[in-house]
Amino acid sequence: MARLFFFLLAFSLSFTTHALVGPSGLSPHRPKGTSFREMAFQHGIFSRHDDGEYETVFMARKAFRDTDWSGVPEITAADLTSLFQSLRDERPLTDGKGRVRRLTWLYPDDGCYARAEMMNGGAGRLGFVTPAKIFVFGNLQVNTDFHPDGLVTWWYHVAPVVRVGADIFVLDPAIDPYRPLPVREWVGRMQSEVDVSLCSSHSYDPHSLCDSQAGSQIHRALQDEDYFLTEEWSRILDLGRNPEHDLGEYPPWSGSRPLP
Repeated sequence: MARLFFFLLAFSLSFTTHALVGPSGLSPHRPKGTSFREMAFQHGIFSRHDDGEYETVFMARKAFRDTDWSGVPEITAADLTSLFQSLRDERPLTDGKGRVRRLTWLYPDDGCYARAEMMNGGAGRLGFVTPAKIFVFGNLQVNTDFHPDGLVTWWYHVAPVVRVGADIFVLDPAIDPYRPLPVREWVGRMQSEVDVSLCSSHSYDPHSLCDSQAGSQIHRALQDEDYFLTEEWSRILDLGRNPEHDLGEYPPWSGSRPLP
């Protein structure tokens, strides 16, 4: 228990410091030409809180082929579709101008940890099963229309994960806003071999405990998403698009029909 106490104390101090200067979560951004292992060393997570009793998300990773999917929460196919669309389309945030906003799907560079936490909180609030979280590590690269280079590069990524029978699905509108993705297809979109950590519903980023005892991180995620709302608005402007349109009632997946 002493180790857990000092871990949570260190986390609390780290969160307080980061909240003053920007997002508290660990950025997934990977500069081109660097590897995910170099990024992990840079962030100092090979040696933090990895004593085996309280394993971090990063230290819990395994090769994709060795991943045990049996503990992933189960949902019906109908509920999977409904949950995905509800979480994608709801607008639980308000930006600094008083505009109601969705989660920052159109700013794929960063913030996956906050979006995943907000989605899991939303699933419980809407009466669905709360997903687990799937973290992947690798030299990740995803094609996107919402970056000037046409792609983003990450060293890790996280999203909610559920099971329909024996089939595993990832809910990740930042990668595909049209449907939940079968896990192999989701990984394939990242164009890299990956290591996988399947962790609790509220594990936040690679520094976090995989079997988290901290409970919901919604307040932390709200603060981080508040930062990325501004980044997303600026990104849409930089791309020559209309943020009032894309971030309002006519997101790219709406088919030019207004969303409620």
